[in-house]
Amino acid sequence: MSRAPQPHLAPGLVLLAGLALALPASAPAASGGAGAGRGDRIVLTGIVRDFREVSEYRGHPDFERYPCRGAGHYVKIVDDLLDDEGKPTFRTSGCLVRVEPTDALGRSIIIPKDYIETYSGDAPGAWDCFGDHEDDGEYQGPVSVTGQVNLNPNNNPDHEFALRLPDASTITRDDLHATFEGYDGEAQYAFFRPKGNGNQNGLVFDGVAYELRNGAQYELSAASMHVRIYNDKMRNGRAMGHWWMEVVSASNASLWSSYSNDDQDHSYAHSDYGDSHVCNSVYPGGGAVYSPTSLASWYRDIIGVNVAKNVSISLVRDPDTGVYVFDDRTDPEYAPRGGFFPIDNELYGNSPESAHNFHFTYEVRAKFTHKEDSGRYFTFEGDDDVWLFIDGRLVLDVGGIHGPVAQTIEIDRLTWLEDGKDYELAFFF
Repeated sequence: MSRAPQPHLAPGLVLLAGLALALPASAPAASGGAGAGRGDRIVLTGIVRDFREVSEYRGHPDFERYPCRGAGHYVKIVDDLLDDEGKPTFRTSGCLVRVEPTDALGRSIIIPKDYIETYSGDAPGAWDCFGDHEDDGEYQGPVSVTGQVNLNPNNNPDHEFALRLPDASTITRDDLHATFEGYDGEAQYAFFRPKGNGNQNGLVFDGVAYELRNGAQYELSAASMHVRIYNDKMRNGRAMGHWWMEVVSASNASLWSSYSNDDQDHSYAHSDYGDSHVCNSVYPGGGAVYSPTSLASWYRDIIGVNVAKNVSISLVRDPDTGVYVFDDRTDPEYAPRGGFFPIDNELYGNSPESAHNFHFTYEVRAKFTHKEDSGRYFTFEGDDDVWLFIDGRLVLDVGGIHGPVAQTIEIDRLTWLEDGKDYELAFFF
């Protein structure tokens, strides 16, 4: 996945596969399955999904969003097992790696897992999960929220608005026209840039007022949220005044903002509120991913959130080592582009003032036949989020916005695999 804030880094992608991959007989090419290995080349076909960055209308909260604990290699963003749909699921907002775990050869490996065999010479590394508001002993858990926001759309991009409902439908700024009847009901998530400062806008967190800034960007999510969208001047069934969003109630809520409200005193039981406010007060971790809902859309086709197309890459066999390699620095298609940019000038288009489209994910699946004691391995190196699952279990964990990070899994460490049987390899970038 490419999602780094400015300045952009080229989404470097190096895959080393010391194993043969094959197309499952039942998987049609259009499904995003892998292409077949043939001699000196393996062609993998996967699905690229394109997203808008967070600052754009209907933008995704994870693109161009900087982790509140800083850039770096994050682990434990996803669960160790794929869900029933074969997709990664949210675990935390990330644990920041302080020391990379390594094997006896000095290669970086995944942090210890009870289903991956440990070898002599392995070093477990170190990582920081931050805990829930570790600097605030008085903090008692997720917050409740009420309040109101002046939306005042008037086709002004400075005052964007989008509300996602439980059925995955949305109400956006474009819906707030003269004949819109308003909304009163449940919601999952709200994105807004309010009109006016604290004298017009404000939310109340656990009974304490929190002022909102004119035009600043906010994202509100909650386990349970009831909102009301209304116009303050209705005449003959037509909206003649300003549109407002009232947060009637929200429990287990979190608010992310584009700034830290350092000028407001939060000593009332949230001594680190400015940090927890930015990091997400519901989900522990370093803020590498916004929420379960945001992560769920990375590898699913969702109308209005992403658009997709199939993209193939070729792993070429190194005649000296027998290892199949894809390296965007030497690949004849991607080296001239300066990196793995498969959808430049396509789908939602390039990033603002850029020659590249940075905001995408890539999902590839393939089959391989396990051979015990074969010395096979899979290595990834790059500067974007990557998770590799074999037989539905996480074996490479390279999350976060970071510089180049490499990680290797030796297939013989996966002792539950049976000799001669076929297994799926699922790669999420």
